[in-house]
Amino acid sequence: MLERCVMGPSSGTPLIASLGPICAPRGAGCRSLRRPARFAAVARVVLRGSKGHVLAVWAGHPWVFAQSVLRVDGRAADGDVVEVVDEGGRLLGSGFYSSRSAIAVRTLTRGPAVEVDDAFLHAAVSRAVHRRKRLMGLPGERTTGYRLVHAEGDGLPGLIADRYGDVVAVQFNSLGMKLRERVVLDALGELLRPRAIVETVEAL
Repeated sequence: MLERCVMGPSSGTPLIASLGPICAPRGAGCRSLRRPARFAAVARVVLRGSKGHVLAVWAGHPWVFAQSVLRVDGRAADGDVVEVVDEGGRLLGSGFYSSRSAIAVRTLTRGPAVEVDDAFLHAAVSRAVHRRKRLMGLPGERTTGYRLVHAEGDGLPGLIADRYGDVVAVQFNSLGMKLRERVVLDALGELLRPRAIVETVEAL
């Protein structure tokens, strides 16, 4: 794991950002990516008519595989939020789009249209944090190290967050989530007030 630069989120919590191909230095800080995240769905991913492709999404599978995609209506860049519909136009949900992955969409919502914005992501992170406190009593006197956010299991595809006492380690494993890292980091800083938030990536 490689550390790279220090940033200060609006919450005031220091962040040690890690070396990665989509993070480059700028002055004393670090910029995340070359373009801003787009939260509103800008395109629709239409699934093939085969029941197997559609039923998997209806049944709750968190991924839409590329082989299930009939076409993309509209212009979607990798990392954008897109709507997922069947051939009849019925909305199945929305998620992060990737044109170059075997997983074309990592779902964020299901059923009726829900706006995926800052408030949506903040609420999802908050639910993950409070779920562990409510169901497992974490953190506790004997356990201060545990997984805070487990990607699709917490409705946050591409995000892993682990707590080690007063330090939180995060991984952004999808472009869609990486584009929205500032929202995630601010939410973690506000909810937990850690001494530091450390991003980890695999060494190149």
